[in-house]
Amino acid sequence: MPQAIAQIDEYLSQAPVLPVLAVDDVPQAIALVTALAEAGLLVVEITLRTAAAVPAIAAIRAQLPHVIVSAGTVLTLADLHAVQDAGAQLAALLLAPAAGSRVLDACAAPGGKTGHLLEMAAESPPLELLAIDSDRRRLTRVDDNLTRLGLRANLKTADASKLDEWWDGKPFDRILLDVPCSGSGVTRRHPDIKWIRRETDIFALARQQARLLSVLWQCLNIGGQLLYATCSVFRAENQDIIAQFLGKTPGARQINIDQSISTGREPDAIPILSDGQLLPNHIHDGFFYALLEKTG
Repeated sequence: MPQAIAQIDEYLSQAPVLPVLAVDDVPQAIALVTALAEAGLLVVEITLRTAAAVPAIAAIRAQLPHVIVSAGTVLTLADLHAVQDAGAQLAALLLAPAAGSRVLDACAAPGGKTGHLLEMAAESPPLELLAIDSDRRRLTRVDDNLTRLGLRANLKTADASKLDEWWDGKPFDRILLDVPCSGSGVTRRHPDIKWIRRETDIFALARQQARLLSVLWQCLNIGGQLLYATCSVFRAENQDIIAQFLGKTPGARQINIDQSISTGREPDAIPILSDGQLLPNHIHDGFFYALLEKTG
């Protein structure tokens, strides 16, 4: 625990890193990384579409030796690039919806994970994805992002905890529950969090998180999976919420995600602790993931 606290303190006090996901244009990717470096932003990773990756990886590594380069299907922005923290990218990889699945992205704004889910499951038939958020203005950002990406989803402004506002009664195969949280894992991007958060906020957020999880569990199909996610490093918002939920919910089991994903990156680039916690490091911010399956 002291080692983990020291790691959190060290990396959350540093300037943020900036993973850049490129599409096919290698010269453009190199130019983008160079321009961002000149602006003082450190780019640590480029993920290329599989079709372009094999001939391009060596070329990029030769010119940008400090950058991790790997192959994989990626989120794109305006058919050129998108910026998303490496830890945040794991949400779509962990949930891994099959083509044609019915998917709910609760608390969806600003839509980075929404787009990544749609991009990863671009095969036919497409996902039947519903993205909801309680803030109409923030949901507009989801619409804008999906439009730029050339992706489509059903969008609805609603409080996810009030099922009668938005749910049609048909269960979902996959649910992404990226709950409102303290943001304690992303304070290097939002340093004001250190000053505006109070201890009482954590307890209030934990109550909201537990309610969202309990309510949305009703919407999950038997055999379906729900991914609970935060950008927090506090147990009260993470492990404690999951332990309490499992203790009172028959038919719910937690899937061990320690070895269940392949990011296509170099070994140990994104280590996930056995309890689902990602501690902030030079690659990513702090996140927590718990993958839950409904068995009955």
